[in-house]
Amino acid sequence: MNEFVSWGLIGTFAGLVAVTGILTEFAKNVAVINKIPTQIVSFVVSLVLVLLYKVSNGTFVLLDLALDIVNAIIASFAANGGYDLIARIFGTKIQDEQ
Repeated sequence: MNEFVSWGLIGTFAGLVAVTGILTEFAKNVAVINKIPTQIVSFVVSLVLVLLYKVSNGTFVLLDLALDIVNAIIASFAANGGYDLIARIFGTKIQDEQ
């Protein structure tokens, strides 16, 4: 394995959800982003990933932007739900250190 993340991985639903969740958790510790609700950060991360994937593949079409937004919302919800599930499994909500 030469790389952990590839555009091919991000092009799958599971890959998009995983990378969205990881990048959202990473971004939440940035002071400016920390003031924005996590769900919005997650959506923006997911949308940027979807658009970057399509541009890198040469499949970006402006008319598909509405579908890209819907796909980003679905992936964002899945990433947020995955975080909540992990927090429930370990018995406590994971707290941000501030």
